[in-house]
This record gives sequence, C-alpha cells and structure tokens, in this order.
Amino acid sequence: MPTPRQVAVALITRSRDLELTPEILVVSSRKHENRWVFPKGGIEAGESPSQAAERESWEEAGVKTTVLSHHSHLTTLPDAKPHKNSRSLLPSAGSSFTPSTEYHFEIFQVGTDGSVLSDSEVLSEDFPEKHERVRKWIGDWEELRETVGWGRRGELMLAVVDQLKNVKL
Repeated sequence: MPTPRQVAVALITRSRDLELTPEILVVSSRKHENRWVFPKGGIEAGESPSQAAERESWEEAGVKTTVLSHHSHLTTLPDAKPHKNSRSLLPSAGSSFTPSTEYHFEIFQVGTDGSVLSDSEVLSEDFPEKHERVRKWIGDWEELRETVGWGRRGELMLAVVDQLKNVKL
C-alpha cells in the first residue's frame, strides 16, 4: 500500500486587541503569481507535525519562534489527488484510494499573554525564503476564504478556514 506524503501547515494567528477575529498570516505562493498560501512543507524524519509547521513558519514567513506558541492540532485532511500508486483514482473508492498527500493543520498563536505584537516583534526581516515570499496578515474570515480558496486544494483550504473560525483562540 502506498504512503501519502506528510505535510505540516502552519496556521499562525495574532490577536488584535479585543477584536473577535484574529489575524491569520499567509505568504505568497512561489509557484502561482498573485496567490497566497499558509506556510507549509514536508514533515522530516523525527519531526512531529507541530515541529514541522513551526519550522516552516520560520523558513517561509520568518516568524520568530520565540513569540510563537503551539495552540492545537486543528485537523488532518487528505488531498483529493491520488498517490501515483493508488489502486483507485477516486477518493470515493474508500480503502482502495490513497491520497498523494495528507495535510496536518497546526494552530499557532503569537502574543499569547494578551498583548498585541507588532510585525517587527513577530516577523524577522532575515529568513530563509525572504527573496521568494511576501507576507501579509488577514483579519477577516471572508477575505481569508477568498485568499486561500483557490486551485486544486481550494475546497480543502475552505474547509480548514471554516473549522478555524470555530476555534476559541
């Protein structure tokens, strides 16, 4: 039986004073111009999903891990694309379908003591992918849905945003 690639996704949240909706950090896609994604990447040997998501938040977004706190695991969702060795190409085929990837969505908070941290307190100017990525915070659920709900993984990302809305941060 083939094994799906394991990918960790960092859902980085920042409180905005007494606002109910937190800001969520997204980064520009390297493959698709004018598109935005959550920081994500493969889980390396010996890493937990939360450790990999924290590493990716540093590499892709320059989030200072000293101000980052793991809140919780949100969900694990399979990609609808089949693994190259899947016995079936359709997710509806049940156990004969193997997804190409399983995404582990990990929620992180910055400024967990109730303080609101500025970009300079949260984001480093010098990080591994600084020449490849642009970063932005989104503080509106509908805007976040529109921003990340695109492409082959669009439905998956919309489901994640809808789940994240219901988490008490």
